Formats: sequence, C-alpha cells, structure tokens
Amino acid sequence: MDKNIYDIKKYLQQQIESQKNTYLKDPDRMVSDYNREIELANEYDGRQIFELLQNADDEEAEKVQIELNEDQKILSIVNSGESFSKKGYKSLMLSNLSSKTKQRYIGNKGLGFRAIISWADNISINSNGLDVEFSHSIAKSEFNNLFKKQEQEDIRQTRDLSQDAIPFAMLAVPRISEKKLENWSTAISITYKPDRFEDIKFQINSLEKEILLFLNSLNEIRIKTSEKEFTISRQISRDEIIIEDTTWKIYSSAGVLPDNLQNKNRNESENFSLKIAVSDNLSTSYKKLFSFFPTKVDINFPVIIHGTFDLDSSRNQINKSNKNKYILDRLIELIISTAKEISGKEVSWKPLQILNYSSKNYILDELEFYDKIDAAIDELPIIPCIDNTYRKLIDVVHFDQELTELVVNTSNQHLFPEFVKLTAEIDSYL
Repeated sequence: MDKNIYDIKKYLQQQIESQKNTYLKDPDRMVSDYNREIELANEYDGRQIFELLQNADDEEAEKVQIELNEDQKILSIVNSGESFSKKGYKSLMLSNLSSKTKQRYIGNKGLGFRAIISWADNISINSNGLDVEFSHSIAKSEFNNLFKKQEQEDIRQTRDLSQDAIPFAMLAVPRISEKKLENWSTAISITYKPDRFEDIKFQINSLEKEILLFLNSLNEIRIKTSEKEFTISRQISRDEIIIEDTTWKIYSSAGVLPDNLQNKNRNESENFSLKIAVSDNLSTSYKKLFSFFPTKVDINFPVIIHGTFDLDSSRNQINKSNKNKYILDRLIELIISTAKEISGKEVSWKPLQILNYSSKNYILDELEFYDKIDAAIDELPIIPCIDNTYRKLIDVVHFDQELTELVVNTSNQHLFPEFVKLTAEIDSYL
C-alpha cells in the first residue's frame, strides 16, 4: 500500500474510533451534531453547486467537471486541485469545524459542503487513493451498533425525537475503501434523492459565465447533463479576464479591518477584498452583488461588484453590520477611483455613469450605501465640462444642445467652461 494512502487511512480510522467513543460516552454530543448538520444543510440550501465549486477553488483547482446522470441518479463533481487533506476530512466529520486555514476573509465560513446533505442518499469522496463514503444507511448502522434498542429509545424520548429518528449525523462516520482515481485529484459523487432532481438541474442550468470573474483558481467548468454539454472558461491577462467574447478589466482594493471591527475571539485578523469588473462597453445584464459567487442582493450598476462582505448564514444576503458599512465606504472609494481611471486622459461621463444606479436595494439602503453614493455625486468633481475638466455638480451649468454646440464649434469653451459636456443620457445623470 502507498505510504500516503496508508497514513491517511490510518488517520481516518483513528478519527472514526474517536467519534464513536465520543458519541458512546456523550449521546448529547451526537444529537447536537445531528441537529447542527440538518441546520447547516437547510441554511445553504439553494447554493449547493456554488459551495461545491467554492471548495474546488479553495483547493486551487483550475478545472472542474460537473456531470448529472439522470439514469443512475448521480451527480459527480471532479476537480484538478489539491487532494483532500487530513484537516479536510476531519472538518466534514465535525459539524462546526472549518478546514480553511488560508487568509481569512469576512464570510469565509467553510461549512457549505454540508448543503449537499439535503440532496443526498449517499456521498462519496474519492481522493488520495481512497473512497470515503457517507450515507444515511451507514449512519443508521453505526447508531444501531453503538446503542442497544432500549438505549436508542431513551435517547429519542429524553430529547423529544420521533420514535423512528436516527439522531446520527450523516457525515459523522464514513466507510473507507481503496480506490485510485484517474486524471483528477478529487471526485465527489452524490447519489441524489429523486425529488431533488429538478433543483439540481435548475442550479446547473443557472450557472452563468460571470461566475468565473472573482474566483482565485478556477479557469474552466465543464458541465454534462442528458440534455447538453457546455464549458465556461476564462483567460487571465494581467488585470483583465476574457470570458467568451467579453473582456473584463478588474479593479481591486483590499485591506485589514480596523481593530474595533475585528473579531476578538480569533487569533488571525479579518481581511476584506473588493473588486469591480468592467466590460468593454461599460454595461452588464448581470445585476447581483458577488461574494465570490452571486448573492441574492440586487445591485443595479453598469459594472459587476464583488466584496468579501459579512453575509448571513445562507450567503445570499449581507448583514446590517458596522463591518459592512466600513466595507461599503471602501467600495464607494473604489468605484470612484475606478471611474476616474477608466476615463484616463479623456474627461467623460464615465465616472458618473458608474455611480449611476437604476434602483435601490433595501438592505444596502439601510446601510446608507446610496446616501453616500448621492453625496459623492454632489460633492466630488466628477461632472465633465466642455473645457475638459471635472467640476462639482453645484458648479456646472446645463444648457440646451444648440447653445452648447455653438460654444464648442466656435472654440469659445474658455468663455463658458462650466457648461457640461453633451451626452444622449444626460437627463438620467443630472
């Protein structure tokens, strides 16, 4: 047997025995893990595919393949990243433990893998030459082996569980076998419940090309279903990302949260990262705020915005918190600096165009985001004038097209420098 396989197999066997002994001595801990597993699965429901892709990206995978086999009722996700580590296996077996040890960002919880439990009858992870299998039937078997019938009834009765409940977490104890994987480093195979097929299919079909914009490693996602096969891929060139026929330029900002916003219960500092993706034509039909993957926060700007925000447990909404207020302030600064950088030497409406939102999101509104955007528009010199300078809104004059054209055509800009530049969208800007 390969030394690495032997080492990890031995480690897993030790973890399994430790888990069983813990549960045998402390059934409350077993029931707590069971309840927490269900809770986490429900919290992340609707984001299972995103969580699986996030895990692959965290392991520095450049390629992922997703295959949905309707006949066998199997969803498989294979990736080319790092193999499963000991900490990775342990984090699955302990319901509140994350294996993420890289630079810590707000919202980086590392527990989303449990979302797939709500889909699965069986989950197997093939990596390191081992097949590590989790299932409800394994959980039931382990529960029955650990406790006699009367003990099982006592556990259920004293904790207000139904008489047929199996209060044993699905990911608590796996079964291990040796099985080498070809071509990929890790394969996750999910035997899904028939009634979850439509949800799985919907999530796969909802994958948009923009999901590759803010990931650290993933450059290619291949999708295979009974209906179609397609690939989403990107090419990175310095600060530009090319996805299909669109070139996105990425503008970014990052830093460490101030001391008063740090979580005092942790040793490592919390960081934040912000990115803005700007297409060639300064427009996008994708109107969701990203935190690596899209959330459910509508944000109607002509660019795509990503931030490591303080998210709720579903990762779909941002919390009303001082951390997010701070990050949104930094985001406004990034939007403004991005707008001015885009303009370059040419004085244009682009700074105001980027700041121009078409509607408000109520959560962002409660966090005073739009008030600060409006204040920036009022207070900053971002209005382009015919003398090729920017002025504040209060210092400019907007006359009709004929008069402005006359001034420009007769080269008299120096007499009326405060006239704003003409644009077809001027009424929506001012």
